[in-house]
Amino acid sequence: MLLLAGGYALLEVALWTTHTYQLVFGLLTVAYVIGAVILRQSSADELGISRRRVRHGWWALIAALTIAAMMVALSIRFGTLHAVSRDRAVFAGALLYLVWSLEQEFMLQGFIFLGIRRLAGKRWAVLGTAVLFALAHLPNPILMAATLLGGLFFTLLFARYRNLVVVGLVHAIFGLTLFVTAPDSLNRHMRVGRGYTEWNVGIAPARPPIPMGPPPASFVRGK
Repeated sequence: MLLLAGGYALLEVALWTTHTYQLVFGLLTVAYVIGAVILRQSSADELGISRRRVRHGWWALIAALTIAAMMVALSIRFGTLHAVSRDRAVFAGALLYLVWSLEQEFMLQGFIFLGIRRLAGKRWAVLGTAVLFALAHLPNPILMAATLLGGLFFTLLFARYRNLVVVGLVHAIFGLTLFVTAPDSLNRHMRVGRGYTEWNVGIAPARPPIPMGPPPASFVRGK
């Protein structure tokens, strides 16, 4: 229990501290989690990274892509679909988010879920992991609701198939989809912790909407 509490406390400090120390506490959190997993002597099979485990659960990607397509369709209908940024670093940003999703799931499943399961059993571990995942996204109401539901799905998926790669990919699909479909005026650019409280719609650069209508007449005429 103390091991879990210590790791979660470090995570919260990283989320709520100033930008100067945020990276330091973030790296300390990652190092702490890795050390705790090693200390527990968790096997590759338990962590969902063994060769045997990575063959299972890939149907979840099809389900995630289907739900993501529905979210995009709804955002087009209500005019909230927007680009990630104004520059050309979209692919690099998506790749970095994929890596970050895998890191989050390693901490969420390999550290929190397995830790709670050893203390209270699988059922409480699934619920507790989802609740802690949502609380880590305070005070962003959209992300808290999304991560509570997502945390339940991710953890149930991990508990059933023990495939960390699939869970990380599903996490990335939903995260990137939410990033381009939820309006910044409500979502505050996916910020949590101190970043959410300091974000200002009038100051932060707006992400350009993705045009869905026909091209302008000047473009059609070649002007």
